[in-house]
Amino acid sequence: MITTQRITVSAALGALHVIAIWKCLRACETPACGSSMHVKLQDRTESITLYFDDVPMEQLHRLVIMLNNLPGAMTASLAPATAPGPGESLSHVGSRQHT
Repeated sequence: MITTQRITVSAALGALHVIAIWKCLRACETPACGSSMHVKLQDRTESITLYFDDVPMEQLHRLVIMLNNLPGAMTASLAPATAPGPGESLSHVGSRQHT
């Protein structure tokens, strides 16, 4: 069974630096299997959630530390693991939500 971990990086509207996030992924050699973008206009925040399949927790913790040390006001957090049920796909790949 594949275990999917999630890291969410949040920032004020316009302050999410996606290129810096991708550079951290590359530096940590941590391949994401998908992502989803979220914009909350009423809160004036935006976030990106990155999904990782079977990546060691130590590697994900290093990535969160690196993301939280980026310049600017972005916050990264690691969410609990999730496992798709039988016959479920990783529908989060490439999805976007605007609320």
